[in-house]
Amino acid sequence: MATVRTNIDTTSNKDALRGGLRNVFDTSDRDAMIYSSPLYNMISTNEYINRDLRVAGLDYGGKVLEGQQIPIQDPKFGQKLDYQQEKWGTGARITLEMKKFNKIDQMKRLIKNLKCVMLEGKDVELAKPWVSPTSSTYTGFTSVVMGSDSQTTLDDAATGYSNLGTSALSTTSLQTAEYYFDMLVDDIGNTAPKTPDMLVFQPTLQWTAAELFKSSQMPHEMSNTYNSQKDWNIEMFKYPRLTSTTSWFLLARKDRDYDVNCFTSMAPDLVYEGPFDTTRDTLVTSAQMYDYGFGDARCIFVGKT
Repeated sequence: MATVRTNIDTTSNKDALRGGLRNVFDTSDRDAMIYSSPLYNMISTNEYINRDLRVAGLDYGGKVLEGQQIPIQDPKFGQKLDYQQEKWGTGARITLEMKKFNKIDQMKRLIKNLKCVMLEGKDVELAKPWVSPTSSTYTGFTSVVMGSDSQTTLDDAATGYSNLGTSALSTTSLQTAEYYFDMLVDDIGNTAPKTPDMLVFQPTLQWTAAELFKSSQMPHEMSNTYNSQKDWNIEMFKYPRLTSTTSWFLLARKDRDYDVNCFTSMAPDLVYEGPFDTTRDTLVTSAQMYDYGFGDARCIFVGKT
């Protein structure tokens, strides 16, 4: 926790606060930059632990001959996933002298900045599974990462599928991603296609994305071939928190099975209190509680990391 000391402190140019100061150039004095909301199911909770259980229902029925009993199936139970609330916080200690003598209302500035860093801190945290979709730190129901060629279902044959691409954003790689969604299977192993509706990409790729989806003819071709991707109903989402300049995703974001979640039990608060001493300083702290992750990643195609 930082301590904001008297305005005659000569370290780090703080003595400039004594007077005659025309302006303070502070690029952190701004509204919080929030980008993660479109990528998550934002869920409010009053529970310390929210548990998701992976199950699969019944398979197709078969032909039953006269006199034979109708076969009885059991539903399949898979893995559980717990979202356990975690507390995050920060604050500052403001001295009595700073409150009395500073000329720029530093306490007010810090309180505004505290709100900003709490909101942005959560947003940065929520970006991590997308920044590192193949990291073992972030796994779903089967302890498999977001983008993997070893995704599995619950059917008896343990049908596998891959939602991990390795190609740069292009017409060909988008066709591969579309085919992935066309050939998806459910946890019984039966065909269950989904419709992608959001393209997520690092800002470097925004011009490529525009060419691929807005050109009348196939981009980068000397032909009259119609660009069928132009007719896709795709939301374009430029995601500045992605660090790799090649990173892109295709999502079935509106699908009921989209399973990337953030459970929040406590939004950032603001508490003023005196420290347990005789300084008459003021402690300003903020805390929030949430947890995040994903269970099933089949509504996500990781185009390239």
